[in-house]
Amino acid sequence: PEPEPEPVPKTAPVSSGGHHLPASGAPEDDDNEPDALSLSFPERMACGSVARLCAQTVLHPFDTLRTRAQARKRAAMHTRFGVADVF
Repeated sequence: PEPEPEPVPKTAPVSSGGHHLPASGAPEDDDNEPDALSLSFPERMACGSVARLCAQTVLHPFDTLRTRAQARKRAAMHTRFGVADVF
């Protein structure tokens, strides 16, 4: 008869800080391996640039409307209607 293969430890589906948790709940000692979710500096810069581009694209029209509303309000406060304004 053939010997039965050793059972493979299963990892939990939830990870903590990039470290996989085995079924026992204790983190594995894999500090020598780079974190699968860590990004290099150029990757972080590219992600930040794309995020800023999206935010600016969405928010710019609202900022323009706010500025126009403030200018209109300020102009209305300084408008005078009287005989002295004619001269």
